[in-house]
Amino acid sequence: MHIIKPIQSQQIKFIMRTDGVPPNFKIIDESQNKDITSDVQTATGGYADGITTFNMTFKADKLPVEGRFYTFTGYNASTGETLYKGRLFCTAQTDFDKYTVNQNVYTEEDSFNNEFILL
Repeated sequence: MHIIKPIQSQQIKFIMRTDGVPPNFKIIDESQNKDITSDVQTATGGYADGITTFNMTFKADKLPVEGRFYTFTGYNASTGETLYKGRLFCTAQTDFDKYTVNQNVYTEEDSFNNEFILL
């Protein structure tokens, strides 16, 4: 899963199934089941050392929505072959190592009392 922000310019990096083919892409908003690919104003990609870097700029009035999941699919336009499929999650938080999707839903036990009583 890739983390994106509710801002205009985004960059994601991924490894495609087939090397060197510049992918076309499709982005689906999972909460509305809506194709938002047309909300991307510009998209450019680069390929180096097996990693594809994909830069996209959303239209100013069509930014990704905080807290939503998106499906990102890269495909070969001439063959229709899926080259990459992943998820995007939009959040404005920057402390990623302490952030989870279910934040404040689950309380972690921190007593660490693992004593056993043997009878």
